[in-house]
Amino acid sequence: MNTPTRLTFLIRDLGYGGAQRQLVALATGLPRDEFEVSVLHFYTGPLEKELRTAGIKTVKVCKNGRWDLIGFFIRLVRAARAERPDILHGYLTESNVMSVLLKPFLNGARIVWGLRDSQTDAGLWGVLGRLSFRLSCLLSHKADQIIANSAAGRSYYISQGFPAGKISVIPNGIAVDRFSPDSAAGFRLREEWQIVKENFLFGHVGRLNAMKDHATLLRATAVVCKMHPNARLVCIGGGNENYAKKMRQLAAELGITEKILWHQPRQNMAAVYSAINALVSSSSFGEGFSNVVAEAMSCGVPCVVTDVGDSAHIIANSRYTVPPSQPEALAGAMCRLIEADGTTMTELKMRVRAHIVENFAMPQLVRRTRDALSQLTGAEVSAPLHEYLNSNA
Repeated sequence: MNTPTRLTFLIRDLGYGGAQRQLVALATGLPRDEFEVSVLHFYTGPLEKELRTAGIKTVKVCKNGRWDLIGFFIRLVRAARAERPDILHGYLTESNVMSVLLKPFLNGARIVWGLRDSQTDAGLWGVLGRLSFRLSCLLSHKADQIIANSAAGRSYYISQGFPAGKISVIPNGIAVDRFSPDSAAGFRLREEWQIVKENFLFGHVGRLNAMKDHATLLRATAVVCKMHPNARLVCIGGGNENYAKKMRQLAAELGITEKILWHQPRQNMAAVYSAINALVSSSSFGEGFSNVVAEAMSCGVPCVVTDVGDSAHIIANSRYTVPPSQPEALAGAMCRLIEADGTTMTELKMRVRAHIVENFAMPQLVRRTRDALSQLTGAEVSAPLHEYLNSNA
């Protein structure tokens, strides 16, 4: 019997982020007889408990502030060496850079990078953010393999100097059993939010960040509410308080304060998706594979998206795909959903869930990643997936 490959994931934190959830899905979903998995992280988070409950070893390497660099790196080297990984898999820019810097200390470990966006937002994170991104561009050739979660991300990073021959595309996976329609939970949440049956409730799920372009969303919502007074919008997400204050001020200036609900993320997101009539993704840049869009569709929720990252590919419906930063276009697509008749909406709900189940279910992510990692260890790779992993699609 072959010895399992020692696979160590490296990530900044284990909070409720899209990248973090995908890491947890892989760590718990990869076959245990082929991979012995551990996770190194810099900061703690609620998903640490989920990993440990599933029997996955987690190691927190405390980073004491942004300027704790030398001491942190020494601790990280010790922790990584203790895991003796055959493969060290970084997730996101900071961890990707660290993985290459760790390589000389890891006795031949292969390095895999995970790209989770389609355009960096490093400029929003100050000097260290910009430095980290430029360093990643310089060091990208040192990685043995790079996995992007979107075709748009692959193209962008190649344009920034990443090696095209090392980058494959593996879309995110969705837990379609967990993210499924739940009308009872959705009804309870609508009652809590005081949303009546006559209200057509749009939902936006995402952190309060300029990349998500809430301003365009709010301006589009103002247009929609003039045409359809019963329309409402709920924004789910935490983040920068200054940004949140500006968005609330904009809502007041647009006269739609009473039409908007603002809430923090919830653990049961399937209930949130089941409570809304449609989801809107208004991002102006940066999205790779939007988990939010795919999760909502898996719950049978139609989506309106801006053509950023792979969102257009995920929904596969040009009627509800619009250019970014164009409020009138976004409002038009939102109105098309409100004005759809009952039969059309029922068919659309069934179709969007089927699309996710057929193309982006979690087992596909696990299988594709297993085959990608097996290329590094010389294990057998199935022919169709070998072709997929090496395509430029």
